[in-house]
Order: sequence, then structure tokens, then C-alpha cells
Amino acid sequence: MDYSYPDREPFFAHKFTRIMFKTCLCQELGTGAFALLTTIVHTEDAARYRRPVTFYNTQLMPVLGMSQSQLTLARSKCIKAGWLHYVPGGKSRAGVYWVTVPDHAMGLGDSPTDDSDVPVAEDEANERQTVDKRETNERQTVDKRETNERQTVDKRETNERQTEDKRETNERQTREKPSPFLPNPDPNPTPDPSPKKETAKTRSPLSRIVDEWNNLPGVCRVRPPISDSRRRAMGARLLMRGWVEALPDAFEAIRGSPFCQGENERNWRATIDWFLRPDTVTKLIEGQYAGKQPFSGIKAWLETPEKENGIPE
Repeated sequence: MDYSYPDREPFFAHKFTRIMFKTCLCQELGTGAFALLTTIVHTEDAARYRRPVTFYNTQLMPVLGMSQSQLTLARSKCIKAGWLHYVPGGKSRAGVYWVTVPDHAMGLGDSPTDDSDVPVAEDEANERQTVDKRETNERQTVDKRETNERQTVDKRETNERQTEDKRETNERQTREKPSPFLPNPDPNPTPDPSPKKETAKTRSPLSRIVDEWNNLPGVCRVRPPISDSRRRAMGARLLMRGWVEALPDAFEAIRGSPFCQGENERNWRATIDWFLRPDTVTKLIEGQYAGKQPFSGIKAWLETPEKENGIPE
């Protein structure tokens, strides 16, 4: 599609209308074509001749008082006679319009078409040129002012951003700079031959619980490093209300449970992952694992005498 919109001089819409008068366009193409071209060219004028204008057929029909077929016929006449450039639209795309002056009307002057013999005064022509020039200058001034304002805003924002970055850099350097009242750090420090041992108060809850767990008899020991999944599980349990307070009773229950220490049919032993389940501590302190004996299987149960397995003779 060709969207190369032509350059327009000021007041082009008025001059174009007078050219239509002089060529007797209404007699040649009809009043519908004249109304269509007048609508298009003055809409271009309203857009300051910066772009083509766009219309759907349903917009032009009520404006021009035409039906669909009348609009199509008038538009075809204008295009064929060289008065209109038209790019058809689609279902969701408006048609593109702008007027054109045919070759046979290019050389027509812009003098009045009435019956007066008085020529256009020279001062009137000069006044029209002055008005055209003033309009052009005003438009250029507005465009220049808008450009300057936009550049000023961009420059101010850039300066503010640079100032903020500089302030943040200075604050960071100030924080990293050592205080003049403190002794200069030794560039080659000697390692402490007797590092301080971690105390119960300085150890994390995870470390203290793991140490307590590894002291339980019969359980699977925890070896470093502690995995992230276990750290997350431990963090979730520490947030449970009453879980930390119930740990001594839970550990004591494991010490008194042969089942948790591997005395079962599968030789299963308690693990830290099992212990960190949401309901394990509750089951331990409720006694669900106290003296628990594993079920030895259906074969052993069937081999038990009937009086012992509860089946009547």
C-alpha cells in the first residue's frame, strides 16, 4: 500500500475547494463527489496536513447522506477522474484517503470566480501571503517550543539520575571507608592458634537438635553437611507452636522405644527425616511408639495355636 502523503501548503483545503469551483466538478462528477472531496480535504486540514485521513464507510455515509452504493459510485468517479487517492480498508481497518489535483487543473489560478471585474488588489494578495507566513511561523514556533520543553525535561531527569547515582556511590564509599579512630587492620593477620569453641548459646537451633539426635541410641545418625531440604523442614517445625517445648519428651520416647531403635521385622530405625515430619513428635509423646511390636506377618500368625491367635476351637 502506498502511504506517501504529499506535502501541503497552508490553506490548501480552501484553494482545493476553489479549484473544484473553477472546473465545474459538480457538473462533471455530481454533488456527491463534491461533498466527498470537500469532507476529505477539510479533514486533512483539521489534521494539519501531517497525515492521510481514515474513514470507515459507515462513518462517511451519514455525514454525506449517502447509501453504500451511492458512496461507492461517488468515490469511484473521484478516483477515476484523478481527484482522490484511496486505499481500501478491511473488516477492522479503516480506508485511507487524501485528495489529489488532476493534471488539467494544475495551472488554474486562485483568483475569485464571481462576476466582479475588479482585480484582486495587490495589498490583499500581500496580506494573504503575510497571513500564510504568520501561520507557518506560529506552527514552527510551537513545534520548536515543544521540542525544547521535551529536551529540558529529559536533561533534568538525566541530571537527577546522575546526582542520585553519585550520592549512592559516595554513601557506599563512606560506609566502606574505615574509621580514623580505629587502628589500621593488619594486612597479614596471624591466625588464632586456639580458636574459640562453639558454645551452646552460640550454636544454631538446628545444630543443637542434630547433636541431641546423634546422642540417641539406635537411630540413624546425621552426617554433615545438612541438606537444604532438611534445613527447610527444620525451619518449618521450629515455627510450629509447642514443637520445641515437646522435644525433650519426644527424645525420651525414642530412648524408650525398641521399635525406633531397629528392633522390628524390617530392621527399620528412626531417621531425622521421619522425625521432622509434622506429626511425628505428637505421636511420640502420645506413646504410639512406646513398646511397639511389629506384626510378624500372616504366615507367623497362622502358625500360632488357635487359642493364642484368638480363633475359637
